[in-house]
Amino acid sequence: MSRRVFVSLALVVALLVSMSVAAPLGADGLPGELVQPAVFGVDLTGDESTRLVFVELELPPMVAEAGGTTLAALETEQASFLTQAARAGLQIQERYRYSRLFNGFSLEVRGSDLQALAKLPGVKAVWP
Repeated sequence: MSRRVFVSLALVVALLVSMSVAAPLGADGLPGELVQPAVFGVDLTGDESTRLVFVELELPPMVAEAGGTTLAALETEQASFLTQAARAGLQIQERYRYSRLFNGFSLEVRGSDLQALAKLPGVKAVWP
């Protein structure tokens, strides 16, 4: 195989791999936006079944390139998120809470609540 063909194949493989990296998806299906119910492949409006999701909050985690965020600040943001979710009437079940490498939660939530969850103040992304 010639060097030129090898380099071309390597570039194609690199492009395919970079396209497969997980990212939150928006209503338009493009990475970088908050997740909307349609991301799960169906319209989840009125869906009472529960889904497992990760909710990423705005503040960077404790271990971040630029020094991170204090645990107290993360706890305040996480408590605020839970309060906002309760006020919005969202039925969520907290599974895990993260602050060191990821700032957010693993939650069990009704499919019909996903859109409202993604719009809460302080929510950076919702990951399926």
